[in-house]
Amino acid sequence: MSGRVITVDSCCTWVDFEQGTAEWLQSRCGCLTASKGMDMDCMLKNGKESSKRLTLKKQLLAERFTGIPVNVYQNYSMRWGAETEPLARQTYQEFTGYQVEQVGLALSTEIEFFGASPDGMIIAPGMPGKGTLEIKCPESGTFFQWVIDGVIPEQHKPQMLAQMAVTGCTWGEFVAFDPRFPAEQDLFIRRYTPYPQEIEDVKKAARQFLSEVAAMEQMFINAKMV
Repeated sequence: MSGRVITVDSCCTWVDFEQGTAEWLQSRCGCLTASKGMDMDCMLKNGKESSKRLTLKKQLLAERFTGIPVNVYQNYSMRWGAETEPLARQTYQEFTGYQVEQVGLALSTEIEFFGASPDGMIIAPGMPGKGTLEIKCPESGTFFQWVIDGVIPEQHKPQMLAQMAVTGCTWGEFVAFDPRFPAEQDLFIRRYTPYPQEIEDVKKAARQFLSEVAAMEQMFINAKMV
């Protein structure tokens, strides 16, 4: 993988490309990333893997063999989220007083092809080390429900756990933001400090998934083409 490495520590290597750029997409080509944490864990009740999990394997292998990142379709809600994220980050910093470092791609030094791109790394007084920041700018109805529920939506915990597994962080913050609401009701923040075993379980699941990807890769290499 190519890129300008800015930091190498005991847990990960940081590749300094702005998120969303062609260079960033290329640097994560063929990798299992935190944003796919839920698909990695998606198994059926009968114990077999789901079509989402199988599709993810094939997508990663296609990227590795072709060197071309899979093109992900963005609907209106996804574009809105991406465009609103900078304002959400700024609003979060102003509200909390915390410093947030914008980062590119973190690649695990412990598990090959395992990466994450947090929406920022938080420096908060009194907290152990840095924390990961996960920002969501959903549709207004979804934001409304999340605020009423008062907890981090379960579907977003796998991504946050994977970010911590890659970066070595032990905590993170989930932020939902909708500037269409009144200023005093547009920001929802919840801290997530999982048990160490939860992070270890994600690492175990990532190793298992990537070993299955490697086995499928070997099957393709050994297949007769003619």
